[in-house]
Amino acid sequence: MLAIHVYPAPQDGIEDYPSAHLLPERLASNVARSREALIRGDYEGALTGARRTVEGIFKTLVPHDPEIGRDRRTLHQLIQLAIQKVDLSEPLKELAVAVKDGGNLGAHFDEAVDPNEESARSALRLSERLLDFVIVLPEEVSKFRKNLENLARYDDRKDH
Repeated sequence: MLAIHVYPAPQDGIEDYPSAHLLPERLASNVARSREALIRGDYEGALTGARRTVEGIFKTLVPHDPEIGRDRRTLHQLIQLAIQKVDLSEPLKELAVAVKDGGNLGAHFDEAVDPNEESARSALRLSERLLDFVIVLPEEVSKFRKNLENLARYDDRKDH
């Protein structure tokens, strides 16, 4: 099992990525390097690392094309292919239904089933991920885009 720990200890709210052990090794390693860059103050490295992570995600989602040889598709092309070929909503639907089914164990009496700590922890963690995806993530994306726009406007002013 691959565990990623950043040294020195995380600062300024930058915590270890708790799901790193579930990732393919190359993606987990890239995430760790990106976090390390951020902690060092290497913001270009962190941004590049985040982009490489997204590229790695989409390369795992989109089947390799043997005609191309080593995959030379751009990230934009990979994203477009994933939108066409992969049901990106399916994991979200599975997540919601799984939490609903788990909640049914707690909500309805069943002589044969007694919910345990593991199922309760899993349901809570998954419901929090659903909250992140549906509510928190769109807001974070909006703030990130505004930050990029402000940086671009600042850069435009510098050139004059």
